[in-house]
Amino acid sequence: MSETIQADLTISELAMEKMRAERNILLQNTDKYALSDYPHSSDSVKQTWITYRQELRNLTTSQTPSLDSDGELINITWPTEPS
Repeated sequence: MSETIQADLTISELAMEKMRAERNILLQNTDKYALSDYPHSSDSVKQTWITYRQELRNLTTSQTPSLDSDGELINITWPTEPS
């Protein structure tokens, strides 16, 4: 494998790991909304949180992250957090 292809794989892997780390923080920050005894105002509100968290978990299969020249994540459409 050429050095250029190897470097691209490493950058892709780094972007995926960075996306996972940011995703994991978002999941951790919303763990409370997934608890069965969290006092949601309605079942539909509860479902929006369940859907949002599933969309976060699906990012690794639905997105192809990359890094810009500053090492920041690009090419990701993050799900919108329920309000």
